[in-house]
Amino acid sequence: MRGSVVVKSWCVHLAVVGLLAAATSTLAGVIQQVSATGAGPASSFVPITPCRLVDTRSGGDNVGTRSTPLGTSEIVTFTVWGTNGNCTIPATATGITANVTAVNATASSFLTLWPAGVARPNASNLNYNAGSPPTPNSITISLSADGKMSAFNLSGTVNVIIDIVGYYQPSTGGSAGPAGPRGPAGTANRMSNAQIAQLRWDQDPGRAAVVSVGDGPSGVAFDGTSIWVTNQASGTVSKINPTTNAVTATIGVGIAPAGAAFDGTNMWVTNFIDGSVSIVDTTTDTVTATIPVGVNLAGIAFDGTSMWVADAMLNSVRKINTTTKNITADISVSHNPTDVVFDGTSIWVASSGTSHLSKIDPVTNAVTAMVSVSSGPVSMAYDGRYLWVASATADQVVKIDPIFDGSLAIISVGDAPSGVAYDGRYVWVANYGSGTVSKIDPNTNAVTATIDVGETPLGVAYDGTNIWVTLQIPGAARKIIPT
Repeated sequence: MRGSVVVKSWCVHLAVVGLLAAATSTLAGVIQQVSATGAGPASSFVPITPCRLVDTRSGGDNVGTRSTPLGTSEIVTFTVWGTNGNCTIPATATGITANVTAVNATASSFLTLWPAGVARPNASNLNYNAGSPPTPNSITISLSADGKMSAFNLSGTVNVIIDIVGYYQPSTGGSAGPAGPRGPAGTANRMSNAQIAQLRWDQDPGRAAVVSVGDGPSGVAFDGTSIWVTNQASGTVSKINPTTNAVTATIGVGIAPAGAAFDGTNMWVTNFIDGSVSIVDTTTDTVTATIPVGVNLAGIAFDGTSMWVADAMLNSVRKINTTTKNITADISVSHNPTDVVFDGTSIWVASSGTSHLSKIDPVTNAVTAMVSVSSGPVSMAYDGRYLWVASATADQVVKIDPIFDGSLAIISVGDAPSGVAYDGRYVWVANYGSGTVSKIDPNTNAVTATIDVGETPLGVAYDGTNIWVTLQIPGAARKIIPT
């Protein structure tokens, strides 16, 4: 019965609806943003030996006509056609693919590149922080009608390196070649003809589903193949085949498993009650190590080298080397940290007993900023540009700019939002108290759909095709087909 949700005492810890948050560990990859004009004639790609068009550093490193860094809000235009720097690009080129690197940035900022002669797009191709090491990204952009491109730096000064790896030129359709041998017929339907004849639509892998798992499911994560659900009351994790919707393994871990994160080989599971982390081999479905880490462990995130684990009782975050399994840092944060997210540059910690986030430099292990959000932040997701924070006591999701450490939008959702995930297009929020999932368009910051999923949705994750939501009281994971 919604409005009077009863949660078992073993998972009562947070000051928010009596739930253990840190339910999700969302794998959100960094999205490459592409600057380009509108649709044009078809072009074909011509790969070349990489060449350096621009290096604005002075002295022996300099390439091209510019030998000083880009200044604050400065726009500089580079000619691509012809021989420039170490490159020779034909005047037929309509666009280029290049590696762009920011060097010696004096402020946290971003770089935008676009075809010269048109309005600068409201997007970034490359984000960087003051004092960070050389920061690269691959871009594909169109060129202006006279073969030029522009670059914009927002803050401070930064040197820019542009290495072209190929260019695009208009396609010229030739005559059709002879037809090759006909290949074998593919499967016309998701289901077999026998299943269709028997009207077994319950076996359609493209339909929504509810999968029974253990008791008190909370965290959910994706390893690239399977969905993993942490079952708090059962002390287990369930491994689900997202195509067949079948539980393929149930693995015992510690007491009250909460969060989960994947390191490319193993699933790391935080155990809330016994303060340990279980490492599960996703191939053999066995626990290969159990690491004592703290007291009440909640959220967990992977930064490519280390695992970061929130200890809700000791108000700290611990950094674990995934190779040695040793704790390499212990960072104090605000009251009751519940979730941890990596944005490609910084570690972010949501502390449900406060109204702000802690931002940590993973190199120095220092807290570099405290960013205000709505009250009771319990879960986060990163979409490649922005951070989305579920604030349970405020019934809101806050959109944060991680470069400038500021709030951009506050979106009202359902009762007690507890989990948040990004699917490459939309942000999905599990509302624990109202039994719904909110779908948010990150471009308009508007809720575009509210889906009734059942009692006590807690964790949410994306598997590349579907959204998965854990339902605590039924002991199930619900698969939602995004539309």
